[in-house]
Amino acid sequence: MAVENYAEHDECVELRAYMFALLDQELTAEDCARLNEHVDNCPHCREMLEAESELRGLLRKCCCDPAPGRLRERITYSIRIEQQIIK
Repeated sequence: MAVENYAEHDECVELRAYMFALLDQELTAEDCARLNEHVDNCPHCREMLEAESELRGLLRKCCCDPAPGRLRERITYSIRIEQQIIK
């Protein structure tokens, strides 16, 4: 039983690490399927993902001005570099 809980904990940690990429649809289909399967079976992670998704929706409604394209590119590039370092 402790091994199952540890595995679930690892999946929760992984979901937190990739939650934003999952919501932004920046992961491979395989990674999305694996993380979504975990979310389907983990009430805590499902609640966390739904809350973040709802927050993003509210922010989109409140924020009318999109970020400049160049800024968006720089941020995306920085995130990808960080993800490569983490892996």
